[in-house]
Amino acid sequence: MTLMAHKDTAYTPENEVKLIPAPEWTDTWHPVSHAQLIDATDLACKEVGIGVVDKRYSLNKTGTKMFASWSLDVGNGKIGYVLGFRHSTDRSMRIGFVAGTHAFICDNMCFTGDYIAFRMHTGGLDMEELELMAMKALEGAIVQMEDLYRWQTDLHEIYVPRTDLKCLVFDMVEQGVFSGGQIGNYLSCLDEERKIRYGYNLDGATSLYSVHGAATRLMRPWNMIRSAAASAKLQGICDGYIENRAA
Repeated sequence: MTLMAHKDTAYTPENEVKLIPAPEWTDTWHPVSHAQLIDATDLACKEVGIGVVDKRYSLNKTGTKMFASWSLDVGNGKIGYVLGFRHSTDRSMRIGFVAGTHAFICDNMCFTGDYIAFRMHTGGLDMEELELMAMKALEGAIVQMEDLYRWQTDLHEIYVPRTDLKCLVFDMVEQGVFSGGQIGNYLSCLDEERKIRYGYNLDGATSLYSVHGAATRLMRPWNMIRSAAASAKLQGICDGYIENRAA
């Protein structure tokens, strides 16, 4: 599993992330530290009975914004489940969790939907509430991860003709999954996906799974926030394609 740092963020070991202090409280703002959120999420995983096999973090230059991606010991050997969460100590972001999958075969991650839990740093936010929020988010995330895995598996069965592929690439650019300047890189990623699925003697076959996988492969250098937003748009485009074919 890979968490990519982006722009003003940098990879940071967990012990260094935990050293970032929370600001002092005010009457209306009760910020928690990155360490408190990490510890609460760790406790939530243990309460639910899910292990964490890998943890990755990135911080911005001032340490006020933290992005995390945890690989869970749940999956089928080819696809693993990923829990992502974000936090800030400068009022720029609310606490949020997002569900995802990790494809081991090509080291791609895909996040689904929007952040599934939010919490402002207001009065009453303590470790007990943090753990409860993390537990509820984790339980909801597992459901989303399972749904996402089944959805991705079904994409294998959907063949995409060349003309449809052109339309899908246009839709991805138009809706902001990636920019027009990245089309060449996307097509290179698509070739890699085809090689993985069909071998090196390609016959031009393209499944919707490969179309989708090429986009998530392209997202590797992006941070979790950007990947989650792009993945949600990508999922909507794929769903629209499926619906149009069925009509």
